[in-house]
Amino acid sequence: MDRAPAAFDETLALSAGDVRIEGRLALLIVGGRDEPVIELNRQALGRLQCEKRLAIVPGATHLFEEAGTLQQAAALAADWFATHFHPEEDPR
Repeated sequence: MDRAPAAFDETLALSAGDVRIEGRLALLIVGGRDEPVIELNRQALGRLQCEKRLAIVPGATHLFEEAGTLQQAAALAADWFATHFHPEEDPR
């Protein structure tokens, strides 16, 4: 099992603690073979007070180093942005 740096673990622990996380949109992307981080993201997802999605990239570990997994994560992010963010129309 891959291990995240200590600072990253502390950040996730804070997000999964007794806090309510507010925002407008949230996309959490995690590797399918990164079980501890999947659970932390599920906990954080439950505290998010906005439109949200947890996307799990099958076969990926913590750093998405496996062939094609980083591209899958990038495609998930690109789809999310294309769906949720639109340039303001020019009022001229």
